[in-house]
Amino acid sequence: MQSMRSIATVTVLGLVGVARAEDDPFAMLREREREWSFELATGPSLGALAPVKGAPHARCRVADTTPVGAVDRSVIECAPIGAVTGQVAGLLSQRLYLVFEPEGVREVVFGADDPAQLAERTNAGAFTFPRALARRWRYDAERPGGARVAVSVHDEMTAVRGAKTALWVAESTTQTGTAGEPVIAAAAFAPGVGPMLRCTVAGPKGKSVYSCLRRIDDPPVVALTPPKPRPVATVKVASKRAHDKSSLSAAAVAAKVTSSYLPGIRRCYEELLREKPAARGSLVLDFTVNAVGTLTEPTARTAEEALAGCARSAMTKWRFPIPQSEYSEPRNARFTIDVRLAPP
Repeated sequence: MQSMRSIATVTVLGLVGVARAEDDPFAMLREREREWSFELATGPSLGALAPVKGAPHARCRVADTTPVGAVDRSVIECAPIGAVTGQVAGLLSQRLYLVFEPEGVREVVFGADDPAQLAERTNAGAFTFPRALARRWRYDAERPGGARVAVSVHDEMTAVRGAKTALWVAESTTQTGTAGEPVIAAAAFAPGVGPMLRCTVAGPKGKSVYSCLRRIDDPPVVALTPPKPRPVATVKVASKRAHDKSSLSAAAVAAKVTSSYLPGIRRCYEELLREKPAARGSLVLDFTVNAVGTLTEPTARTAEEALAGCARSAMTKWRFPIPQSEYSEPRNARFTIDVRLAPP
């Protein structure tokens, strides 16, 4: 892959709450409604991209985050800012499906709602990055029939907010069978900051044309009077318990509830607070994670039946990693989570 100097001068301003790369480099890719702005750029290589004159900018956002089977998936949607038609509209209107795994993040290009397709290792696109990168990394998957995907990732230094940081650059080659031209794409990602580049490549080698969405700065927002923080209700996991021995620990279940499912419980509690502003106490959630990672027998116990009913309804959509026995066989595992509730 050629030098990325053409995007190395991109600075990122106006972002609030940027995740630290050493904690979770992909945190912002799972935050609903997180947005970034991009321009359309083309050129013969990644090192020779130029903006397309007259093309509007695009706004990309995290449109959805949800568990699908045993994995978490997010959807990033891009759309032009303003009216546009023809080929340019297709380049600016894109949808990116990401699967989060222990190894990192993987773009999937087929079967966005099919758990089996999401788990298929050859189902990968250019936006495939490891959780940690030591200069270079390669993802290579193949299956019978000639289908194969190879993603090569390396890092380059770039300026972000005036400071040097690592930019991860990936190029993918997908061969769907023994015949036909491979599909080539490219992407770039700044850990803890977000997606910087997404490209498709067309044309024969040596005469390829890169069509890219390239990250631009969002204008900083200047507030004359800093807004006062809105007081929020306290909703937190106070205790956790595993009733069965399995590979799925109570700590892992509590962490998943805290990171993905407490917002739903918070909405239930806030509905109750509109009727009873002083309501507080404990919400005891009891459920069994079955051999496919879904819940059976979910119950919610609290003094307010409306809150309990709302929580039970939310729990029917929860998903967890599949519990396994000491012999690595899927099994059911029961858990109890105590959630403490307090008004603002």
